[in-house]
Amino acid sequence: MNHLLGYLLSLVLRLLAGDYLLGIPTIIKYPFYRADIDLQLFPFRTFAMISSILVSVLFSFLAKVTLTRLSKGWDVLRLVHPHWLKLRTELRKSELSTPPVDEKNILESAETFTHL
Repeated sequence: MNHLLGYLLSLVLRLLAGDYLLGIPTIIKYPFYRADIDLQLFPFRTFAMISSILVSVLFSFLAKVTLTRLSKGWDVLRLVHPHWLKLRTELRKSELSTPPVDEKNILESAETFTHL
């Protein structure tokens, strides 16, 4: 959701700055705007990109803070609440403990693939 908000903000900032080739009129006149030739000298594309990144990070942080302070019923996707984080950590630990590898079976399976 946060990346979608960042993308939409970036899209709005770029479209409102206008585009000569697409025929979009200039609505936001950033600093260094030249009205006589209708040209944005301000790096508005870079500004839109940086704004998008900052909004994504900010809303991600706000979502995490909000969801960790609310009850776990609000964490519908079970991603952020400390209860679900503990369960995910335990699951990852159990996935990392793999049984020992039998080298004989690996060599036999490698030989069958070389004969194909």
